[in-house]
Amino acid sequence: MVCCRENFGKAFSRLDRLLTDYESLWTESAFVKESLSWLQNQSALGDALLRIGESELEELQDERLLLNFLSPYVPGLGELVHWETENRIVQSWQTPEKALFGLPGRKRRQTEGFVSAVLSLSPPSEPGSRWVDWCSGRGYLARQLYFAAGAEVHCFEIDGELCRSGSEAHCRISRELGEKVVFHQQDVLSDLPSEILQDGVLHTALHACGDLHISMLRKAAAAQAPYIACSPCCYHLISAEAYQPLSQFGQISHLRPTRQALRLATAETCTANTLERELRHRELLWRTAFDLRLRECNGRDRYTPTPSVKKSLLKTSFRQFAEAVLNKLNRRGDDLSFFPLSPTEESQLLQKAEAKMWRVRRMEKAQLGFRRALEYWLLLDRALFLEEQGYAVSLQQFCKKSDSGRNTVILGRLRS
Repeated sequence: MVCCRENFGKAFSRLDRLLTDYESLWTESAFVKESLSWLQNQSALGDALLRIGESELEELQDERLLLNFLSPYVPGLGELVHWETENRIVQSWQTPEKALFGLPGRKRRQTEGFVSAVLSLSPPSEPGSRWVDWCSGRGYLARQLYFAAGAEVHCFEIDGELCRSGSEAHCRISRELGEKVVFHQQDVLSDLPSEILQDGVLHTALHACGDLHISMLRKAAAAQAPYIACSPCCYHLISAEAYQPLSQFGQISHLRPTRQALRLATAETCTANTLERELRHRELLWRTAFDLRLRECNGRDRYTPTPSVKKSLLKTSFRQFAEAVLNKLNRRGDDLSFFPLSPTEESQLLQKAEAKMWRVRRMEKAQLGFRRALEYWLLLDRALFLEEQGYAVSLQQFCKKSDSGRNTVILGRLRS
């Protein structure tokens, strides 16, 4: 079953039913909640998860294996193993040697695949035509678009330093590139230059986060841009407390995922070296121990969201880590206690945290099994929105998962 070879609305409705019927499984975090409500009706699944050994736990980091594991307990979830976007774009564009300046390897592969997807739309690039790249950073994609099609590319980027850095790099490559790729220090959530917005033949956004790519889709569609190419990222970075669907299909859905729930859509395990994996394990262990101690010292039976701290603290001690996190919490007005620990008490606390982590790592697999369903639900909501605005839409994979977890691009061509 391939979601975008069937009607987008039908595919969205099927995902919507699945996510609605099992909402507690993907919205409840085993780390945050001591007691998961879905265990009352899904005790067999809970038992199966707790029987998972360490080697199988590692194997279930593969999303396809995880979906197969969960499918006997969640009818319909296993079908997502076969839900893919249309065939990957056949990469037709390769970066010229002179355009490689400062371009990292993974970013090169991402932009080459994205440009290949754009070229499959066949947007015209007559002299004087304007293409618009949203949230362009240093203009790596814009540079590729220029060399691939010769179009004049206007970059919207809020960070002035990135604008300057990108402009300088382009001028070093060639004078013509420096003149044809134009940077605008611009907050894309505010009013935009109307002449650029209205005259843009093609609007692109590669890995624009949350509200930023939503703004791009809304504004480009409102301007009836002939072509749109957007690869969404970080769906949780929105200003609203809960997601507000774009499409009519989404608006009649009962689902309104919170910002925290939306994090699931991009919660994939990345390849990491041994040291990175060890530090990640230590951070989770220490955060778990910190949370257990806060509950004990402050008489609260709920999770306290903890701020991020410098990664260098993970190479110190649990005490220093806890002090840093506590200071940040209290500076924001939480006024929390964290009684000093003797060496014996600290050892016992860490053992208790390790035991909790053992359980959490297994129970969270139920939640992670819905990652793909949620991401496709969000992608289809955007695709349906563009269809409603008069576009012919397709979803394409433009690079390998190893190059980017967010490897799907929404391509829209305005119907004549």
